[in-house]
Amino acid sequence: MVTFVTALYLPTGSINKPVDTYFRLFERLAGTGVPLIVYLDVRLSARGEELCRRFPNILRCVPSVLDRSLILRDAVLPSVRNYEKDTADYMCIQLTKLRLMATEAGVTGTLAWIDFGIYHMFKDWDRCDILLRAVAAHNDWGDRILSPGYKNVFVNLFEHICWKHCGSLLIGTGPMFVRAYKRQTELVLETMPRLTWEVNYWAMMDDHFEIYTANHNDHILERLVDIKKIL
Repeated sequence: MVTFVTALYLPTGSINKPVDTYFRLFERLAGTGVPLIVYLDVRLSARGEELCRRFPNILRCVPSVLDRSLILRDAVLPSVRNYEKDTADYMCIQLTKLRLMATEAGVTGTLAWIDFGIYHMFKDWDRCDILLRAVAAHNDWGDRILSPGYKNVFVNLFEHICWKHCGSLLIGTGPMFVRAYKRQTELVLETMPRLTWEVNYWAMMDDHFEIYTANHNDHILERLVDIKKIL
């Protein structure tokens, strides 16, 4: 069985979507019945308690404070970015994915990161419900972190976003995530004060990932189910 980990943190500036929209999307994910561990910004604690009452498959809902220690006053951000959304705060939130996965390394079985609002990418929600349950029930995931991705082209990783990894779903074991988080942290510290997206650091970590071809849509689940032949 796969246990899914997700999170929602509120940035210091504007949020990409209204909070209520994120929660509506997450409720669809929770409604699939897959096991979930949820980290929520402490300002959303009451909503977390409500979610746990409504969805027994949420194993834990953890009030959490974003670790902003990586945000330096002189952080140098990519020049080619969405200046409103892609702030140092946002980069820090994205880098938290592997940290939370490493935190949950003691969970028995396979772990998967899944974006809190991933259903905004999906078109056929009913089919994606079925696919997600199939992923949750499968056990054999290989010896590297599985990651959807689609664009393995050279870019300056500190100037442009690189979609070698989609960033929305990762599947592996606790020890795999511990190693990957350690390497991500090393890269962040080695390249400071420059700061970039989490998927760009992952593009420097080929030995930690096995990429399967998918885009930011239903293919994230469809292609995964197809290559593992689990339906």
